[in-house]
Amino acid sequence: MRSDMETNYNKVLPANHHVMPFIVRHAGGTINRERIGKDGMMAHKRLRGKEFKKEILKIGECVWFLRPKSKGKMKADYRWLNGIWLGVREESGEYVIGTPESVVKVRTVIGKGWHEKRWNWEEFSAFRGSPWEPIPGRPGIEMTANIRKEENREK
Repeated sequence: MRSDMETNYNKVLPANHHVMPFIVRHAGGTINRERIGKDGMMAHKRLRGKEFKKEILKIGECVWFLRPKSKGKMKADYRWLNGIWLGVREESGEYVIGTPESVVKVRTVIGKGWHEKRWNWEEFSAFRGSPWEPIPGRPGIEMTANIRKEENREK
C-alpha cells in the first residue's frame, strides 16, 4: 500500500509520515474483509453475518466527502469538501478522512475523476491527525463526524 501510494504521488514517504498508522490499520481491515478462511467465508461475514459491500478506494487518495449532518442546513456553505481517504472504521463502516484540521469519519465519499486530481501531493501533505489523536494537540479524544474550521479571532 505504501509502495502504491509512493508510485501514484511520485514521492518517497518517510517511515515516520503521519499516514503510516492509517496504512497499518487499513491493511488489517483489508485482511478482515478480503481473506477467505478455511470455512469458505471471510472474517467480516463470519463476524457480522453479511458481506462487506462498501466502496473501497486506495489509501491516500484525494476524495470529496459529504459534510456530515449538512442536509438542509448551512445552505450558503459547500456540502462537499476535499479530503484524503484513509480507510474504513471497522466498528461502524464509516470512512476515515484526513483534512487539514483533523481526521473525521463520514458516510459518503466520491473519488475524483482523473489521476492528477486523485493524487495531489499538496492536498495530501496538508492533512493532519492520527488514529489516536484525530485533532492535533488534543490527545485522548475519538474521531468525530464534526468538521470545525479554525476561525481567526481577534483578541
